[in-house]
Amino acid sequence: MTDEPSYFLDEQAAFEKVEALRWPDGPVCVHCGAYLQAGRVTGRGARAGLWFCRACKRQFRVTIGTIFEDSHLPLNKWLLACQLVGLEGMRGTKLREHLQIASHAAVRMRRAIRAVLGSEPASSLDEILRRAFEVWV
Repeated sequence: MTDEPSYFLDEQAAFEKVEALRWPDGPVCVHCGAYLQAGRVTGRGARAGLWFCRACKRQFRVTIGTIFEDSHLPLNKWLLACQLVGLEGMRGTKLREHLQIASHAAVRMRRAIRAVLGSEPASSLDEILRRAFEVWV
């Protein structure tokens, strides 16, 4: 059994982690700003982390407006990359090997994470994620 947190291993758990940080009081539609008017899209074939706003009738995910938006990589790999790059200073080649992703994807991830961090070091994964919301929104 592994001692890694579940949000590093499971994409749905990763979405729940990011949602809890970005929306501590409940979901907010990223399109119209409606508060607590969204429901989780469930069922066969539903993507992880997908929400539907009853106010504007649009779908959204917590990743919109962050460094995770428009990425084809699972969110759990992004969270692990934030941990490895932001807290442990892992280089691109090691990141590629550890996450088992393409070199260009590892370089993109590392650049985005370093851009979020700037010159200020982070003390936790939660801090890195909060900075990602502030910088990219």
